[in-house]
Amino acid sequence: MFAFMAIVLVSVGAPEIWVESPLVRVFPESFPLAESAREARLRAACGERESIQLCIRAKGKPLEAVSIEGHPIGKHIPPPDVYRTGYLRIEQPSPRAEREGTLWPDPLLECNTFSLEADSTAAIRLIYGVPRDAVPGTYSGKVSVHFGKRGKRTIPISFEIFPFLLPETPSLRTAFPLDRKSIRDVYGIADTDLEAWKPFYDALSRERIAYRVWDGGPLVTIDREGNADTSRLKEHIAYAADTAHFNAIDIGAGQAGIAPFPAPKPGKLQDPLQFYLHDMCNWLDDRGQLPLAYIEVMPLPERAYWQAAREAYFRVHRNDKRVARLLAGAGDPFFERYTDIWATPLGSFDPYCDALLRQGRSLTITQNAPAEAVSARSSGSFPGETSRESRPEDAYDGCLFTYWVSRGIPMPDEPQWLQINLREPVTVRTIRIIWKNGLEAKELDVERWIGSHFSRFSRIRWTPHPPPSLFTQSSLEGTFDEAETFQSIRFEFRASFFHRVVGVTEIVFGDMDTLEPAASIAPIATWLCESVNDFPSFAVDARPVEARLFPWVCWGHQAEGFVARRLNRWPPAWVNESVAQPLVWRCRDAGLGFLFYPGRNGLLPSVRSEALRDGMEDFEYLVMLDQAVKMGRVSARDAGTLCMRRLFSANVPPQQVDELARIVEYDRVRIGWALTKAGKDQRP
Repeated sequence: MFAFMAIVLVSVGAPEIWVESPLVRVFPESFPLAESAREARLRAACGERESIQLCIRAKGKPLEAVSIEGHPIGKHIPPPDVYRTGYLRIEQPSPRAEREGTLWPDPLLECNTFSLEADSTAAIRLIYGVPRDAVPGTYSGKVSVHFGKRGKRTIPISFEIFPFLLPETPSLRTAFPLDRKSIRDVYGIADTDLEAWKPFYDALSRERIAYRVWDGGPLVTIDREGNADTSRLKEHIAYAADTAHFNAIDIGAGQAGIAPFPAPKPGKLQDPLQFYLHDMCNWLDDRGQLPLAYIEVMPLPERAYWQAAREAYFRVHRNDKRVARLLAGAGDPFFERYTDIWATPLGSFDPYCDALLRQGRSLTITQNAPAEAVSARSSGSFPGETSRESRPEDAYDGCLFTYWVSRGIPMPDEPQWLQINLREPVTVRTIRIIWKNGLEAKELDVERWIGSHFSRFSRIRWTPHPPPSLFTQSSLEGTFDEAETFQSIRFEFRASFFHRVVGVTEIVFGDMDTLEPAASIAPIATWLCESVNDFPSFAVDARPVEARLFPWVCWGHQAEGFVARRLNRWPPAWVNESVAQPLVWRCRDAGLGFLFYPGRNGLLPSVRSEALRDGMEDFEYLVMLDQAVKMGRVSARDAGTLCMRRLFSANVPPQQVDELARIVEYDRVRIGWALTKAGKDQRP
């Protein structure tokens, strides 16, 4: 009888329903595999949000009037938020694109009753919020899928609540750019109307991120004398920061930094910026939030404008030393005494550089032989860092984190060259070239100036030293048969590996006692800076786990926080999309700056924003386990590896990302179990 009913159901096109991980992309053509789960098992701590995907496929015939009914789980977990996964069609893929194609599951739309075409699949996202006062234990529940007036299917759900509580204030600091203009354009609200903005602040409060409230608009008004009225800004910051439990408060104008405050006019001794900073810092001090205050003074400009940028950073410090200055860009000693928080793109990350900054040590050492001048045939920027134009002196400045890179590719008949003129002659037996990783030369000549021309050294033996680990640099050591004396030396590069430009981090003449910088600076907090081109990327077409892994990468790289460049900057056409709420949205560029979509009544999350929030919660697991190991509550042998700080490359290959997706979900549960056991072991 049951077999007969099964045959009948298949023949009339019974829907297929299965459960997928939130990290699995579900497309309209997706179908269940033999091993696909037919029930859901969730695990979360108190104060955590956890989600699953429910997949519904119309097999053979369309489905009409499909609706989802979420139920409470036990007495402690309320019904879930229910969203239908929509799609984003993009024209221009990102460098981190998971596969070829233009249609990507991303917007999480309001889930009303819907129909489903034959042989197509809908993905439903169920997001459960575990109350902070929930009673730990394992509970059973269900979710119901209705088809028309009579059809119904029930999916069982098992939910384990771990016996520990996530902190309300996140441990990982963040700086996201709230695009107020996009919200004003779509919803027609005034920038200063706090009541109108509260729904947007409320929506973001669930994401465990801190964002920039002011973007240079009318939340602050500045009169002709430079005096600032900050009353509205304070109202908005107070509500947003308290609702979302901010752990970082930007008191500047977002990426505009201090641009709204022009420099003092001639004859004016008082800087208007000083009044503003004193006002905001005193207010935050009264609220007990002054340690959270920072300003990204300005975006790091092209090299020609670095001096102006440094003066702007010094201006903030001169006017009020209490506010931290954040700089987002690759490490360079030019700014090391002018910033308090340094956010480095993963593509430029160097663990040794970050360690020096945290320890309060300069990035520069003193060269044995000072240079009079350094020149090159050409100078360019490192691929992917167009704002960081190199200069020849970067190859001989005593810094292992700056570099010179040629603009042209070295060729046998058109070599690239680097020339160093010293102040005094030097006599050495060895020369060492420290390369910019990936830009090594494989054919070179070395010449010295003799009278009126350059002449090659006749006897020099080269020994290559490949990088011993992920972030260390390769080098090439040349040894003379006997000591040589010169004052001007030229390196000619005639070919490079992979037919790329050539890059030199540092030239070292002779044996130096140490390459360890010794000068002291004020310790600098190190963050990471998101880049759509690097792993882990927030791009729409990157693997969903990449957004979740950003906090894991911060943990591995000992970053106290990270700077993001995307939150809600929407294409102009989405003013109409916010009303229509289509299943398929459109945009040109996969790297556009949004993680949230405009809904009819406010912000809607995305697959990526949910993955990031999960990663922010994972970070709390790592912090708690690390503390438990240090306190001896958890065996380092049994669980210590789960919270180890692993370094990641900026170009992790796709197959490794897929493996990381499996590891991160498994490790999070293992950490939850380890903390649960630690709590039981500590009971009297």
